[in-house]
Amino acid sequence: MKTYIVRRILQSIPLLIGITIVVFFISHASPGSPVSKFMDPNMTSEEKARIEATFGLDQPIYQRYISWISEAVFERNLGYSTLYAQPVTSVIKDHMWNTFALSLFAMIISLVVGIPTGIISATKQYTLTDGALTVFSLLGISMPSFFFGLLLLKVFAIDLQWLPLSGMITPGVRDLGTLAVYKDIFIHAILPAVVLGLGASASFMRYTRSSMLEVIRQDYIMTARAKGLRERVVIYKHALRNALIPIITLLGFRIPLLFSGAILVETIFGWPGMGKIAIDSINNRDYPLLMGTSLLLSSLTLLGNLMADIMYGFADPRIKYD
Repeated sequence: MKTYIVRRILQSIPLLIGITIVVFFISHASPGSPVSKFMDPNMTSEEKARIEATFGLDQPIYQRYISWISEAVFERNLGYSTLYAQPVTSVIKDHMWNTFALSLFAMIISLVVGIPTGIISATKQYTLTDGALTVFSLLGISMPSFFFGLLLLKVFAIDLQWLPLSGMITPGVRDLGTLAVYKDIFIHAILPAVVLGLGASASFMRYTRSSMLEVIRQDYIMTARAKGLRERVVIYKHALRNALIPIITLLGFRIPLLFSGAILVETIFGWPGMGKIAIDSINNRDYPLLMGTSLLLSSLTLLGNLMADIMYGFADPRIKYD
């Protein structure tokens, strides 16, 4: 197992470098400049050139990339954000855990809702319950997250006023103590987490249903029932474990998708996470920050795939790692 993990990590390094090359050159090919906000229309060309030289924009693009990747690898320095006037690592560190907490909340919702409903749908195939759950999954997959988010805001934040409209914490709550702060953050996270989680739960429900339908028709399931085992034991001990492989695959892909999907959701709900700084980096041509967020999402994608491969061994002992 250790040899396999090390080999997979080493194989991921060239892929990460390739991703950084593509993102770096595409972002620099877009119109605009990250230092345009520092320039006055009345500036001379010499003054503009001096500002560009300060940020290293006077160098050829390949030299800028080599300098960036060298500092990222050997000095763990992702550059300096022209928008936030801080090192990129500091900006990401200040916002990353907010997105992580929101994505973890959404992942719990998706698993708690998606897998049990998929099992129920499979065991009650072609019934009214199966039809209702199938409609729910189709709505969850097809409904855009921005529309669903705006709909929830209209109903629960504006009409009913049960939940806050935007933000992560109510001003002044920090003075009431730690428990009040965590409770307020939880209340603010409900709507964005539901938007992220229910969309993912629809996918988990469909995959679980399909996988369970395939497994419960196998001969060993019929044998387990013939031996007199209770239906709950047959479904949850024998069938579910063998149906987990495609679900684990989906879980590995869903981890980075929750982070990338949070970009739009966080913008709608005003959640101060990675989504906010990603949108800001694009709108302001903040190349170092854009590269930092892209590198983080790419790393999460590779990490999710690695975690899925490792979990295969726990779900199915027949899987061996050479």
